[in-house]
Amino acid sequence: MTEHPISLTVNGAATRAWVEPRTSLGDFLREDRRLTGLHLACEHGVCGACNVYVDGALSRSCTVLAVACEDLEVATIEAFDDDALMAALRQAFSRAHALQCGYCTPGMLMSARDIVTRFPDADEATIRRELAGNLCRCTGYAGIVRAILDVVQSGAGHRLATPVAAPQPAHGAPAPDSLHPRQAMPASPPEAASAAEPAALDMAAPVDTAGMTRVSRHFDLPVPADRVWDFFGDLPRVSRCMPGMEVEHVEGDRLRGKMTVKAGPIRAVFDAQAHVTRDPAARRGTVHCRGVDRITRTQVVCELGYALADAASDATSVRIDAAFRLAGRLAEFSRADVVQALADQLTARFAANVAHQLTQGGQAPAGAPPDGGELRLSLALLARQFVSTLAARAWRVLRRQPTQRPRNEDES
Repeated sequence: MTEHPISLTVNGAATRAWVEPRTSLGDFLREDRRLTGLHLACEHGVCGACNVYVDGALSRSCTVLAVACEDLEVATIEAFDDDALMAALRQAFSRAHALQCGYCTPGMLMSARDIVTRFPDADEATIRRELAGNLCRCTGYAGIVRAILDVVQSGAGHRLATPVAAPQPAHGAPAPDSLHPRQAMPASPPEAASAAEPAALDMAAPVDTAGMTRVSRHFDLPVPADRVWDFFGDLPRVSRCMPGMEVEHVEGDRLRGKMTVKAGPIRAVFDAQAHVTRDPAARRGTVHCRGVDRITRTQVVCELGYALADAASDATSVRIDAAFRLAGRLAEFSRADVVQALADQLTARFAANVAHQLTQGGQAPAGAPPDGGELRLSLALLARQFVSTLAARAWRVLRRQPTQRPRNEDES
């Protein structure tokens, strides 16, 4: 297979190499750079053993392509030999007996440092939630949580935490904010575009509060509020507008169904039950939902509220406030950057589908099923640094002409 040259910084050293397009960052670091502190296990982005920092953000190296790291800064566990915060974590892990076989430990330490840096005053519940993306089959997690909590309570997160790297635009690339998903996300998806498209979305950033991830979104619909209120009361119809949602049974204000989410190789099907309450006078409603994915055993608890207001004589303003908590192997989806991108995509498609249902006699957009199909997240959404950099750099990789492979070089 044709190989491509890449240039990146690995543990502070400028590095040039030739790699195949399909080579993962994890394989490149282990096999080419001989950085074997990074461990590979599931190779599906689930276990966390392969954690590295890419431009200062914790990332799964098994789901990141090496060619996508052009001009980026990568740090493996070996980069933290002299890091004061990592030293404190290593000592705490030893005291708390937080390792046995040690296979997961490098990735666990990388996650632990990320937790203490981002949540210097974290409590046990926060630590457990943030660790849900790391698997350990030896310790039972109690020692790991205790070790991280000891470091937090010592104040090390405030005294010792330093950023790994600050993402910077490369070679005239646009600044990260210019490629942020809030701006890159269209007001409605291509398959739902029409003259009845809803207005541009109001993208409010999600905030984690008391163990729940909260997110708010707003959109306008080109129909009167009374019609929208009646439509939201028709659970089978409104559920068909939700991407990935399939209602199996409705009885009064209760429903049962499935919600499918697909992200790269990870596919979750949540068996869910919901209870709906509505306040006609205030034109407000709340959906209380619980679900579980039988394969990963990930559990979700969600409360979704909506409120309608007259935007004009023939238009409606819709505000949606959601709070949810994930527990289990897919808890990494509750990270703020992933939630924001997911909420943008889901809200835009939901708003567009509702507009089509109300303005075109219930007909779905051409070429798309009524529910929009499975909600498919790009793997790029799971690595926040690539949302702001990959698009600006991909053209340089694609334009390179294959030539004879020279010996790999390191430039210190």
